[in-house]
Amino acid sequence: MNISHLCRLHTSIVIFVLLLLGCGENLHDGKHWIAYGKAPVSVQPPQPLQIDKNEVNGITIRMSIIENWDTDTTHCLMVRSIYEGEDVGFILALPSRQKLNNRIGNGIAIRGVGPDSDEFLQLLARLYRQPLDKSARFVDSIEPIYIDRLAISAAIVGSVTDSTGELDYTLFFRRDDDSEVAELALNIDASEQWLELRETDTADRQKLIHLLSRPGKNSDNK
Repeated sequence: MNISHLCRLHTSIVIFVLLLLGCGENLHDGKHWIAYGKAPVSVQPPQPLQIDKNEVNGITIRMSIIENWDTDTTHCLMVRSIYEGEDVGFILALPSRQKLNNRIGNGIAIRGVGPDSDEFLQLLARLYRQPLDKSARFVDSIEPIYIDRLAISAAIVGSVTDSTGELDYTLFFRRDDDSEVAELALNIDASEQWLELRETDTADRQKLIHLLSRPGKNSDNK
């Protein structure tokens, strides 16, 4: 068994254990959750989307954080950039800092915001060279399991994670029955107001597009 197979096996074991333990709690109350948010604490115009293509590491997308605000249980980021004259983006909801201290858990949510998110889905499909129906829509909400890479690294070396506003996660997207599992790396620099989505395995491309598509007749790749 090669290293790649061992890593995938480890991922499956982690997800299975988390499901058994019911790790974390649902911190959101459906698609109307944003109505309970407070006023944004920072606002900036959307910046051009940046794409880095690497034959070894795959594709990395950098997007701007144009707003952020807090609810009682979450810290929310409005992620939006401009690509070829179109706005693309989504909302990223993070558990409050007290609830985000777990090194492995759930509670991070990616929320669709209508046409901007649909455009983002189409852009991902083009970058990943995956067929996708033009009528496909971005998922209303998806909550991946996360691994806090900085917290785990700090625990290994016995140090304390810094408070500079940088966050580094591996996200595991999955179907409820675990028939599909795909991962992406998520890096956030709050001080510079940008977010990166980085591929960890190019073999996950088709599954990612499927998982990020709204279920229904328009969710299947064509």
